[in-house]
Amino acid sequence: MMVPVALLLLGAVTAVVAPRLLVRADWRDREPVVALWVWQCVVAAVLLCCALSMTLSAAAAWKAVRGHVFGTAPRAVVDAYALGTAGPWAATVAVTLACGGLWSLAMLVREVVRARARRHLRRTELRVRAPLLPGEEPASDRLVVLEGERPDAWWLPGTAPRLVVTTAALRRLKGRQLDALLAHEQGHDRARHDWLLHSSAALAGGFPQVPVFAAFRDEMHRLVELAADDTASRRFGRLTTALALVELNEDRGVFGPSPAPHAHVPQRVHRLLTPPDRLPGPAPPAPDGGGHAGTGGPGPGGARAGASGPGVDGRARTYAGAPGPRPVPSTKTAACVTSPQALRPVRRPTAPRPPCSPAAACCC
Repeated sequence: MMVPVALLLLGAVTAVVAPRLLVRADWRDREPVVALWVWQCVVAAVLLCCALSMTLSAAAAWKAVRGHVFGTAPRAVVDAYALGTAGPWAATVAVTLACGGLWSLAMLVREVVRARARRHLRRTELRVRAPLLPGEEPASDRLVVLEGERPDAWWLPGTAPRLVVTTAALRRLKGRQLDALLAHEQGHDRARHDWLLHSSAALAGGFPQVPVFAAFRDEMHRLVELAADDTASRRFGRLTTALALVELNEDRGVFGPSPAPHAHVPQRVHRLLTPPDRLPGPAPPAPDGGGHAGTGGPGPGGARAGASGPGVDGRARTYAGAPGPRPVPSTKTAACVTSPQALRPVRRPTAPRPPCSPAAACCC
């Protein structure tokens, strides 16, 4: 009866090794969505190992459970698990793991209830600060503007999600920065990041002594913001999103010497302003013996198309994310570019238009 023990050991090794490997990985900030999925897989693997170990321990301790679990399994499969050789520790392990599962479920319910209470409190505060006027009917507007001297914005999830923005934030956000802020919050809503935060907080609160759950909670808070930043930057640009973050958080002192509460904001701004690393693109095809290279065709022209040169190397560097070699302008081109007369618009004489015929319809 070593399978439940092996499953527990596998879950413990995964809980210890996987977070350390993920923390040392340098691709987490480049691909936050992939990092979110990897973290979820790690936590799910740990919980699955515990659940399978509990099930097999209960099957070894009680015949009734064994009949439900291995009812339709062949006799050879049941003998391979050696369920009859389990000692008295099988029942203890099964009960302990079952209590841990119930405790996790209770912590998740508590976290969801607390989140709904906080959401209800915010909606009540929103109704107090922005009441309906006499004769006004409640509308399903997704954007609510509040009077406030502090630039702030937050997303209220639920059946009618809303983005709440203060007037100070509207005065600070210029151009498409408000659109980037709205896209950021909509990215949270579409990806259901609130459920990830609830689950991670429930596991970390229920088992504070388990490091993998605490690391899971901390990384979820950071990675969901990076993923939402990428959603906004893909639509409105990295610079616009970074400027929106700066305008909203500049007065909070997050860019000072000790930004403890919001230490991740400067890192997010630096990440948006730094071009992301890209994977290298495919190399250009090399010419074969007959002079064929890609679509160049046979002959000397095809060989030149496959050979390496400034144009081919520049395109490869562009696909790889690195700038290609700059072309050297000729003397005439440089003179035209640096000449002030070249920047003035050139007015070319146009021929006079013939007068419209009275018999024809005028289309001037």
